[in-house]
Amino acid sequence: MILWMEQSGILKNYIVQINNSKYRGSIMKDKSNEENNKAKSEEEIEDKKINKIILTILLILVILVIAIGIVFGGRIINKAKLDRELENLVNKDITSEDLSNTTFVTSGDFAVVEKTVKEYFKEYSDLRKQFMDKVK
Repeated sequence: MILWMEQSGILKNYIVQINNSKYRGSIMKDKSNEENNKAKSEEEIEDKKINKIILTILLILVILVIAIGIVFGGRIINKAKLDRELENLVNKDITSEDLSNTTFVTSGDFAVVEKTVKEYFKEYSDLRKQFMDKVK
């Protein structure tokens, strides 16, 4: 097709018309605008990829922080509860107060420790009361 256009002079006439045309500058600008737009769109695509990667990394970090908070947060809370309960037990007068009415406030391994310590204090209190009764 182009060969036929060259032979018939149509292509030559068209190029001459473009060169002499008042639109010559705008055609060149259009080509440079297209090249600039291509470059800009490629940059935008790369920026979007980078943004997606950064967003994915941040999302993974947030999930990790939440998971660590869930796993270790419960332990920290239970440890604080156990410390508070043990402090209350130590501050009680074991010879005059009834220690049989105890509730457990922790869970998991901390509940086992809390139960053992409270049973020990109850047994110790009972033995101490028996001893005090015999001494009197």
